[in-house]
Amino acid sequence: MYPDYLLRITYTDSDPYHDGYCSDPREITYSTSNTTRTFPLLKMFKMSDLSSDNLILRTYYPCNDQRTGGCKRGSGYCGSYSSRSIDSATVIKKSDVITLDDD
Repeated sequence: MYPDYLLRITYTDSDPYHDGYCSDPREITYSTSNTTRTFPLLKMFKMSDLSSDNLILRTYYPCNDQRTGGCKRGSGYCGSYSSRSIDSATVIKKSDVITLDDD
């Protein structure tokens, strides 16, 4: 790990929902949520993995673009999947992170 740096990743989760049974779904809609998380910066990253503004060009982290599960409503026969996609990934210095008290 690079002890003085973190990787800040913002990603979007998209979850399907439909009325009716999976075998005969009516209109399928998706709810989305955005999340930002920070991770330790691993030594596997090289300068060639960063753009000029410190954005990650490729990522090795668990929130990489992926399907994250099937239909949460029923059997999954409808074929709809939840998904997660990375919106941005940036290298930041730990000294730039401000932690607020819970007061």
